[in-house]
Amino acid sequence: QFRAIASNKSYSDKYRAIASIELGEIEEAKGEVENASNHYKDALSLSLGNNKQLASKSYYKLAVLYDENGDIENAVTYYKKNYMLSSERYENEYYSISLTNLASIYTEKAKYREAIEFLKLALTYDSENNDLENMYYSQKELAKLYLNTQPNNAIGFYTQALDSANKLHDTFKTALIYFEIGEYYYDRGEDEQALKNFYNSRKVLGNDSKDENVVRINSRIQDIKMR
Repeated sequence: QFRAIASNKSYSDKYRAIASIELGEIEEAKGEVENASNHYKDALSLSLGNNKQLASKSYYKLAVLYDENGDIENAVTYYKKNYMLSSERYENEYYSISLTNLASIYTEKAKYREAIEFLKLALTYDSENNDLENMYYSQKELAKLYLNTQPNNAIGFYTQALDSANKLHDTFKTALIYFEIGEYYYDRGEDEQALKNFYNSRKVLGNDSKDENVVRINSRIQDIKMR
């Protein structure tokens, strides 16, 4: 049925594009990468210039398809095409995730400056939309990236991530950031600050001695005591 819609020119480009995306998803689920790519490209050609919602979805589907199958060059190309198409939320729901996925690719390549720029773009966008979940992710990843480049800047983003985690009322996210802040101070030899954050992390999780995260925290506290 999807093939019948996609190939019938009497249907509107919108519905032919939707059908092509569905066909692409079916082929992708079967592991037929080339066929999936062709269907997504068909959807793109039908939607580009007249339907940004479907064009952005087509760009993103192509980017993820290539990304998950190791074709990083094409993945980068389509992630970039996606975020450059539109930053309007109703037109491109994949804007932020395209930026964060690009940041992940550049981080793996140790191109930290480029990764930071993509994450900052995503963070600005998500902050304007008060998307706390995505804000938290970008803040946390920016902090980790700055540890590799400008360690003094990392703590500011960890603090932002902690604020986002608290607003989300997410116990695990809050505990994780306290722990990572503890690690930050531990590596700098600032044991008092490290201990405060490790204890806060354990307090958030609850002092269950069998919990692997609590075990990890207790181990780090012991390391400080030994030092």
